[in-house]
Amino acid sequence: MEEFSKRTESIAVQAENLVKEASEVPLGPQNKQLLQQQAKSIKEQVKKLEDTLEEEYVIDKS
Repeated sequence: MEEFSKRTESIAVQAENLVKEASEVPLGPQNKQLLQQQAKSIKEQVKKLEDTLEEEYVIDKS
């Protein structure tokens, strides 16, 4: 489980970097906003996955 936790943490960092990079991409305002929204959505999905895995791990550990 620790290996999986490290992997999800790595994905979370990548999602955070994607959000940062999206704000730096030279695009028109509409495309830039769409890219930022997609990056934020990915970041939120990764966070939900992490939370779910943590809950399941705690339940399984009990």
